[in-house]
Amino acid sequence: MPITIDTRETIWYQDGFLEGEHKGRLEGESLILQRQLTRRFGNLPGWATQRISQAQEEQLELWSLRILEVDKLEEVFFAPLV
Repeated sequence: MPITIDTRETIWYQDGFLEGEHKGRLEGESLILQRQLTRRFGNLPGWATQRISQAQEEQLELWSLRILEVDKLEEVFFAPLV
């Protein structure tokens, strides 16, 4: 009789897969934000791409919404929290 294992209960899944999934989602959100900013404001300066690459999901989400409300690139990153 075959043995079945739910891989979602393994340490490999919990540590490796979930971490990789989070990292992939973060990289995807960063890439989309960079595309949106480039489309709206032109080529991004190094400081902007560096901030994006170091940001967490919550920050990326906030910045992606600010694109709709600001007139300058700097305002995306440095505007006061609303």
